[in-house]
Amino acid sequence: MKRHRSLVPLSHDHHDALVQARRLQGAGERSDPGTVARAFLRFFAKETVRHLREEEELVFPAVLDCPAAREALVQALLEHERLFALTKLLREALDSGRPVTPIVQELGELLVAHVRHEERCLFPLIEGFLDDSTLAAIALALRRSDPVGDSPRDVPRQTALTDSTATLYWGNGGGSHCDAAFLGDRCWGATDRQRP
Repeated sequence: MKRHRSLVPLSHDHHDALVQARRLQGAGERSDPGTVARAFLRFFAKETVRHLREEEELVFPAVLDCPAAREALVQALLEHERLFALTKLLREALDSGRPVTPIVQELGELLVAHVRHEERCLFPLIEGFLDDSTLAAIALALRRSDPVGDSPRDVPRQTALTDSTATLYWGNGGGSHCDAAFLGDRCWGATDRQRP
């Protein structure tokens, strides 16, 4: 699938995320799950947080007026939050010595499904809705983003976890429009797992 040049850096990030996802999915069978988990946490902190920030602040707000993209955006944002919640659970499990294999497996599955959703559904909608000048502005902003700068994830965000659901409170993160008002009453649950 040919990707518009403005989104190519994000698609490259997606490729790297898929490599990590395959490692997560294979943890326990071919390697030590703890080693794989620690490597993923480093990757998440170094690469994924920046990537999610760029999508939420630079790309997603540009298509908020596109009705066809609304559900795809909601799904992507919910998956971002679930990635953060699972990563937090993984860190806590490592720190406490609890088994990490179930969390690692779920993270791997979610990451694959999330990348597929964005590449096969959301990015084509974005490319169809935005004109070349808007896409070029996004590309310019992506090149200027500081990978080591302050992240909106540094702003306190609350995620209340229950048995099977995480209720989302965006706080100040996620750009000016990608917030709790946009998500409405949606929360992550088993019905939100849509695998292509």
